[in-house]
Amino acid sequence: MRRILIACSKCIFTMSAFLCCSVAGYAMPTVPAGYVVEEYLYVGDRALAKGLAIAPDGSLYIADSRGRILRSTAAGSFSVVNDTIPYPVGVAVTSSGRVFVASDPYNWPNATPPPPNACYEIVGGVAQESRCGESAAIAAKGDEIYFGCGRSICRISTADLDAGGAASDVLAEHNPSGFLGIEGISFDSDGTMYFISRDRARGDAAVYAYDFRGPATHVAILRFDVGCMRYSYLFTGPGFDGRLLFTDPSCPGPGYLYSMHVLGSPEVFAEGFARPLGNLFPYLGPQGIAFDGVNTLFVADVYAIWRITRLPPSVSLSASPDRATVGQTVTLTWSSANALSCTASGGAPSDGWAGPQPTIGHVALTTAAVGTYTYLLVCSSAAEDAQAQVIVTVSRPSKSSSHGGGAVGPLVLALMVVGAALRCNVRRRPLRPT
Repeated sequence: MRRILIACSKCIFTMSAFLCCSVAGYAMPTVPAGYVVEEYLYVGDRALAKGLAIAPDGSLYIADSRGRILRSTAAGSFSVVNDTIPYPVGVAVTSSGRVFVASDPYNWPNATPPPPNACYEIVGGVAQESRCGESAAIAAKGDEIYFGCGRSICRISTADLDAGGAASDVLAEHNPSGFLGIEGISFDSDGTMYFISRDRARGDAAVYAYDFRGPATHVAILRFDVGCMRYSYLFTGPGFDGRLLFTDPSCPGPGYLYSMHVLGSPEVFAEGFARPLGNLFPYLGPQGIAFDGVNTLFVADVYAIWRITRLPPSVSLSASPDRATVGQTVTLTWSSANALSCTASGGAPSDGWAGPQPTIGHVALTTAAVGTYTYLLVCSSAAEDAQAQVIVTVSRPSKSSSHGGGAVGPLVLALMVVGAALRCNVRRRPLRPT
């Protein structure tokens, strides 16, 4: 259940913590256990941040409805890179740090009459019209720019741009029939491209994956309300654990951010990104996403940029006892958090410890040989590892405990000591002469 609270200071929210609110006074979005969400940047009342892109240096670029291109290097602060581009909706940053912006007046209701779509490169803070496409969908891979071109997707390298070359159609060979309304172009770490083809009149959209070796693979169908989607775009991209993320800016609803494994079923990953846009829209959901490829996801809504961070994995391991004798049982106990799998190594030969282990558990091992053994456990999320170890020392049983009759009692030990002392004090008398 979502609760709208009055304005308060920023705070971090997890599924197990009490819901708090953002600086704008709206309820914080909710995220799954193992993640935290915080308001990274408040861009302004009804700023409607849409295009997001993470640069090679880690900075975040943002295109908003005020015609601004913002750059943020830390939570709570940003600089205006440019404010002269009309209706910016998408940002792409190449591997060399060049910034390209897609402009699409159709996406803004106050563009009357709408000027043609255009693409710009920002050079030294100045927007220069470029030949990087005429589509709201724009993305960079390396030093190549990809953009929607009619019923397909085109690309052009920065070298060809500088030399006056032309863009090429990357889908023409495998998809000659074309697509409708190309949106939300993005790439995963393996170079696979994802995009959305939308039929605005019919009210649905299809998500495709393209590996540049064969036809684009259809991976999902999205449904939306035609009236609410008139001025909104869908955004998609790879996210945590290789899952595909996509926004649902349609209305009405709680502002869902969906996730799915390729060829899987969409599931709600996070929600609560619903914000009003004045009197024009009583609701608009998440507008843009950008993932750093490791642990951080940025999500834009009407007012702010939210940062969702996956908590790192942790693990603890203990042994009882950690000093044992040959043949004695030692119990190893462990637990982990935010981990998907655990792998054990070390230990004594053939004791059954090494290999895959559950993320929480215990096991009893029998020590068979004298030695000092290190038991290691590594637990992993999709991007990080955590490890713990414990050392067990195994010695031989004492000789006294191996003889029949058990240990020597204190009374017997005292008598033995007295006897030894008497023997030591005995002196031979000299023989008397006869």
